[in-house]
Amino acid sequence: MSHGYAADESGKKRIAQLMVDHKVLIFGKIIPAMNIAPCYPEVRWLMSDPAAMRIIIEEMAKIVGKLDVDLLAGCEFAGVPLAAALSLETGLPVVHIRKKPKAYGSQTAVVGKITGSRALLIDDATGKGEGKNQFAEYLETESGGRVRVTDMLVLYHTGHPLIPWYDEHNVTHHQLIYFEDFAHHARDVGYLSPRLHDAMWDCYRDDNVQRNAHDKERFEGILQIAEEDGWPIFNRETSYEDLVEQSKQLGKWDPVPENIL
Repeated sequence: MSHGYAADESGKKRIAQLMVDHKVLIFGKIIPAMNIAPCYPEVRWLMSDPAAMRIIIEEMAKIVGKLDVDLLAGCEFAGVPLAAALSLETGLPVVHIRKKPKAYGSQTAVVGKITGSRALLIDDATGKGEGKNQFAEYLETESGGRVRVTDMLVLYHTGHPLIPWYDEHNVTHHQLIYFEDFAHHARDVGYLSPRLHDAMWDCYRDDNVQRNAHDKERFEGILQIAEEDGWPIFNRETSYEDLVEQSKQLGKWDPVPENIL
């Protein structure tokens, strides 16, 4: 089973309230890690606030304390400050991993001294978890096989099914909160109207990110409700069709067979 620990109910509320207080939710014509999206929680904004970072690290440390790991590894970019702060909190050594090996000098992807044998990857968010496997491969290769990535920890997970790599390599994925934790809390405290919450949750709850990105009516319906509720719309003038084309050009568009649209 690739899914592991999450924050307890108190911890989930702490993180969700941070996201509300810092107004991290963006509506608009957005290209995230894959496909396109009508909304996006920019959780990296939380890292600009030392008080927010303290709460995040306290909650992450509770999960780390349950794991059998002896090395933290921060994924470029957002995982680096999280891993560094978590190292101070837990006393575990830390390295940082580039998206690509350095083009000069050491020509390595890993920054820092590699120790231990069981590593925990740290990042800010996960959708399907694509790309994390490359970080793990860099670390495992540059350690000469001495270190294996056994776990992954993020602040926020959309809840979409993870790629097979996690189960195939026995990597357990942990997160402080899921999208639904944030969305439901945001509705309960009035950050989202019930109507906007329901439209967003309808888009996320079936875990079919490919179909949702291809559903123009549902995509534009969320933005219409958000605009009626007074939310600013990022990249408003870009059409749905142009956004899809941009996603394709960036290599982020994930085609889906017509029979499941």
